[in-house]
Amino acid sequence: MSKFCLQCDDGTKLKLQTKDVTVEARGESCVVPKVTGWHCPVRGDIEFTDSDSSDRVWKGIEAMGEKVKAREAALLAHVRKRLKLTQKQAAELTGGGHNAFSRYERGEAMPMRAVVNFSRYWTSTRSWLRSWLESSAHGYPLRKFENAMWIDNILAALISREELSHATHNH
Repeated sequence: MSKFCLQCDDGTKLKLQTKDVTVEARGESCVVPKVTGWHCPVRGDIEFTDSDSSDRVWKGIEAMGEKVKAREAALLAHVRKRLKLTQKQAAELTGGGHNAFSRYERGEAMPMRAVVNFSRYWTSTRSWLRSWLESSAHGYPLRKFENAMWIDNILAALISREELSHATHNH
């Protein structure tokens, strides 16, 4: 019996086999062993032939979702604290309700992608600023500033509380 991939829609034949499957989502991955079904060799899609394989793949996806939530919650809390913002101020800045950041940081809610991207941008900007300042120091030993709080102070000044207040009250 031949089966064809409905997603490819180009005559790609599915292969009935049992194999380990890697499932990926938002930077996380896990391997689900011995997944039985009709596998597409092009897209990696699976038409499951048994509920056990299907259940194990979905459990893997759910576990990755929990890892992503925990990782993003830690990132948001870290960035918010480094900017010396309360959860309420961070929620106002990003357009969430008054309890939004509390729920994000506890992993009870998934933040909008823009909120996570802002946190990642801030983290990468901090690293970029440090390397730029070190390369622009003309040999001045910036290593004595190991704790790097001065970088956080520069970034916090760029997003001053006055500007934050102005931005949140004009929405």
